[in-house]
Amino acid sequence: MTTAQHQEFLRDGYVILHPDLPASLHAKIQQRLAFVLKQEFNLGNNILPAVPELQLVLDAPELIGPLTQVLGEGYVLHPHRFCHNNEPVEQTETGVKAGAGTNAFIGWHQDSHSPLARPRHHACRYAMVLYYPQDTPKEHGPTQLIPGTHYNRELTEADYERGFQAAGPAGTCVLVHFDIAHGGSLNLLEHTRYMVKFVFVRTQEPEHFALPTQPMPNIAELPELLGALNGPEPERLRAIYSLAALGEPAVAPVCAALASRTESGWAESAIVMDDATYALAALGEPAITSLMDLLNHPSEWVQINAIFALGEMGKKACAASDALIGKLASPSHSVVRTALDALGQLGADEAALLPELRRLLLTSNPDWQEPLYRKWTGENQVRVNAISALLKLGWHSDEVIALVIASLNDPCGYVGGFGIEILERSGKPEALRAALHYLKAHRWDNTLGKGVRTY
Repeated sequence: MTTAQHQEFLRDGYVILHPDLPASLHAKIQQRLAFVLKQEFNLGNNILPAVPELQLVLDAPELIGPLTQVLGEGYVLHPHRFCHNNEPVEQTETGVKAGAGTNAFIGWHQDSHSPLARPRHHACRYAMVLYYPQDTPKEHGPTQLIPGTHYNRELTEADYERGFQAAGPAGTCVLVHFDIAHGGSLNLLEHTRYMVKFVFVRTQEPEHFALPTQPMPNIAELPELLGALNGPEPERLRAIYSLAALGEPAVAPVCAALASRTESGWAESAIVMDDATYALAALGEPAITSLMDLLNHPSEWVQINAIFALGEMGKKACAASDALIGKLASPSHSVVRTALDALGQLGADEAALLPELRRLLLTSNPDWQEPLYRKWTGENQVRVNAISALLKLGWHSDEVIALVIASLNDPCGYVGGFGIEILERSGKPEALRAALHYLKAHRWDNTLGKGVRTY
């Protein structure tokens, strides 16, 4: 991206890209998607091996460059991906509605993670690419976006008024911050609109995240800013980063505001941290000691917020690693999940952390088996976060490789998906052999299909 485009992405949460690829490729992808979805079924996460031409889009320099700019070197393609088909509208007594078989949400929303949920990050740790294989003018139901809403706690009427349709010709790719408000729009034409969504994950911590800035406030504004936390948009965002700009004098009162929270904000569809937490994360090093004190707060929700804030600081908060490793013994999978993400970001001693990761990946917890959301369990998410932490930590010792190999066939396929990334990045012959052995069993022959041939 140009500097201007990068600034637009940070401010607005999206940028529209046009990879230099032949029209014939997009036409072939559209044809393959139509066959798979019309003759077979929507393959969800398996859409890439079913339509491997999509990899040529993902490999385009016009995507790799911008993704590297927003997620850093070493970003990874998440195992979750999906083809959203938008069928021509149907007339009803009350007006038009999305056509039968549509797999696109017509309306505004901010995504939750699959499986389960993770906190919403103001720092860009997750991004999505929305790819259209066909010309997608406004009448064809392109994805709608609301600029700047990737920092929002909720959507307002004023936000809805700023929404627009991200239309474009065949091959258009819309790079968006994971948390931006978006949704499908009605397809007014006579043929299906296809959009393939890919998710990408940061694996390396930057020296500094670009975050919203505010004019330097006066210390006298402190009570007013504290009162605006968790309030309406956009006052809450101004309060978060104005408090952060005050520096050390704001640490104690902001920590006190967080410690006073009695109502949990945990949810398995999406998790928005307390506004005080985002302020403390942006405050950085002056807040570390106070946040570590909150790790043993009586409220589990306050603990989770303190863990998250430390994780958002990345390696600057490495002094908290031992305390965070201690949180992995919590009976709450919510605490453990958050601590795993934080440890992957700020780092830890391998000798201290690896035994805990081995326990979480290879032994079962009977208290975490209840299906919570989309039939995923707490244990599923703990293991996904554990393998993700290993990927971000970048460890490739023999003990790590053995653990990853032992985890490949976890009941949650996301564990194997992230695991093969670790094996590949290690470059070790035994790791590469294990990855190939796993992938050979999971390969997909896309030349076969219903009504064509099945063997």
